[in-house]
Amino acid sequence: MEVDFHENSPKPELAASWFLVKIDRLCFQTGAFLKPFLPQLQTTFSKALLDPNRAVRLQAGHALAHLCSIHTRIDPLFTDLNNNINNIDESSVRL
Repeated sequence: MEVDFHENSPKPELAASWFLVKIDRLCFQTGAFLKPFLPQLQTTFSKALLDPNRAVRLQAGHALAHLCSIHTRIDPLFTDLNNNINNIDESSVRL
């Protein structure tokens, strides 16, 4: 199956940001009902924090904030974030 991208197609960074907005809204509206999916959502949002697009990173941070309000154990989130920070190529980090 071939996907045809043309000038009216959304840009990948806009699609990623849109996806994060929708998942974040779902987290906000459903709350504790998403507990079975917390590990997958946490991984998705943590990976989005590493995206080169600033809008995607900001939306991922916002979504993680909502996820923290649902999470009963935050330790895995901090471990995941710490691992991501330790695995970043330092030449790509802008201070």
